[in-house]
Amino acid sequence: MTATSLVGYAILRANFNAGLPNYLDNFVEFVIDAVRSKHPDPVTPDQVSRLVQQKFGITIPSLVAKSILKRSQRLGRVESASSGMYLCSANEQRSGRSISADYDRFVRQQNELGDRLLAYARENDLDSDRSLNREACVRLIAQYMDVHALPLLRSAVQGAQLPKRLEPGENYLVSSFVSDAHEGHDDVYSHLVEVAKGATLSAVLRMDVSSLQASLGGLSIYLDAPIVIDVLGHHGDAARSASLELVSLAVSLGAKVCVFAHTVREAKSVLAAAQSLLRTGTRVDENFRSAVYFLEVGMSPADVEIAIQRFDDDLQVLGVRERPKPDTYYQHGLDEAALEENIKGAVHYARGAALRYDVDSISAVHRLREGRTSERLDRARSIFVTPNSDLVRAANKSREASHEFPLALVDSTLASLLWVRRPSLAEDLPAKKVAATAWAGMQPDPGRWLQYLGEVDKLEQRGELAREDAILLRLSSESKRELMREAAGEPDKFSAVPPSQLVENIKSGLSAPLKSKVEELERDAALAEARRVQELSQAETQASDAELKAQASQSEAEELRTRLAQAEATSSDARHRQTKQLAQLRGRADRDVRRRILFAVVAVGVVLVALSVVAWLNPLDLAKPLSPFSVVLLGVGALTIVLGVINQVAGGNLREWLDRRRDPMVAHLYRSRLAKLGLDHDELDEKESVDA
Repeated sequence: MTATSLVGYAILRANFNAGLPNYLDNFVEFVIDAVRSKHPDPVTPDQVSRLVQQKFGITIPSLVAKSILKRSQRLGRVESASSGMYLCSANEQRSGRSISADYDRFVRQQNELGDRLLAYARENDLDSDRSLNREACVRLIAQYMDVHALPLLRSAVQGAQLPKRLEPGENYLVSSFVSDAHEGHDDVYSHLVEVAKGATLSAVLRMDVSSLQASLGGLSIYLDAPIVIDVLGHHGDAARSASLELVSLAVSLGAKVCVFAHTVREAKSVLAAAQSLLRTGTRVDENFRSAVYFLEVGMSPADVEIAIQRFDDDLQVLGVRERPKPDTYYQHGLDEAALEENIKGAVHYARGAALRYDVDSISAVHRLREGRTSERLDRARSIFVTPNSDLVRAANKSREASHEFPLALVDSTLASLLWVRRPSLAEDLPAKKVAATAWAGMQPDPGRWLQYLGEVDKLEQRGELAREDAILLRLSSESKRELMREAAGEPDKFSAVPPSQLVENIKSGLSAPLKSKVEELERDAALAEARRVQELSQAETQASDAELKAQASQSEAEELRTRLAQAEATSSDARHRQTKQLAQLRGRADRDVRRRILFAVVAVGVVLVALSVVAWLNPLDLAKPLSPFSVVLLGVGALTIVLGVINQVAGGNLREWLDRRRDPMVAHLYRSRLAKLGLDHDELDEKESVDA
């Protein structure tokens, strides 16, 4: 294992093409780079394998390297030298593609990743002795990817040396770093996922690579009880999502997803035990993760009973088929006693029934294969899938030599093998696998956790730990996380962490969101109060301005009313004076007309009298008496004068007759005098009508 594997995995993922005719073609560039590095000296397949491992951290077995060199020779990129050695062709030296540019770019990303992990370790007090540096952090991440990318593949199940596992504290450090990047949607997580994909692609090379395009129609995949519970969602949404992705990918590739009848009974018994634990609040073993989930989501025992009753129907809806185990034990059976001993030595079981179920499942897969051998997944016929890597290791150790392909695989291993066949069908699967691996790396070892719960039981019995606190430690998923955090992932330090401290941490963690919410509400309330005060101040200012404006408007209105009253008074006085003046003018006109009429009447009378006198005073004959005509004239004239005077003074018929002639004369005289004063007769009449 070398730190440079991060670079190799990243380059492999970046250049991977699922559409190439052969999966091996994705590794041609690594082989060519190794040959070019030694040119003009020829190299053997063994040397190529070592050079690729040293520079890129990718393991290409010698036989596979030889196959890739032959493919490169057919492509004209390498030439065969003597004794099975190869060197670059002349054309490849002139114009061949080099991955050196990719190498330099991913080295920079690798160093940045190491710096980020180093900073994380020191910020979270996970490097108390200051032993870490950038190179060490890069090595830890690369080792983490190599161990978790595809465990127990061909090199492992055939007895080859397993990748060196990280120390518990180192594994916890990287797992928490990955988990933190995942929860924070950090770019680091995206890069880690791409590296994990490359690690998966590299690891698959160690198994069968010639059958990636073959149909899986003849393969039956049998799920272990924990995966069945995951698929149904009784371990939480995250576990359900990853398991459903595995089932969906397998079905899309033609495989049949099944479950043994005894596995269904086991899963139901786990739910029933969780139901009982919800009623009593007693100790919860590692196998009872469902109880913790049910409690956290607020499910009651009645809700769990409904889930148990619907168990078979829910599996059928998901397309998971229930099958009985075969009864051909004596014909194709294996040594179950030896298998049980191997499993018992590798796996710690809280319940004896769980051991029996696992033995039955491994034995059933062996019998379903009918003793046939195969090195290919598509021809393995049946395989058992479990999340327990220790169980897988023990099961494959006990298999008969005729079984080249393992009887059991870890679920993440199978998911990787299926994903490589068709990456486009489950693009998110590697990301979910990385997140699930990180979550698992932050959990305590089941055996050590049960030991810790045993100490919790003792403290509760002695009265040194309240019952509700003991229940909190047993039934809270945070208790395991806090234990790992306090012990920095070191199981040997568990005993130094007092349960009371865990309780305090859990309660503080549970109350932190509430405190944060309270603080947020207080901040919101303070902001609201500040806004209210500001709004009140603005309202008061606006009210004051409005009041001033109102006062000003009122003052202006009063002034306008005063001025209007004055104007109306002035106008009234003017109208009164004008009316009086008009009345005076009309009266004067009337008197003047009366005088003129009187004068005319008198004048007429005088004329008539004068005529009568003239007639009487005839110079020719003064002694002659008045003629009748003269008498008449004299009488009429005198009468006219008398009547005219009387009518003008006292009225009468003659006056009425004269009035009909007098009015036009009055109007004419009235208008003429108005005109002399510069007044309009029509406008004065209109004003008089309005006033009336």
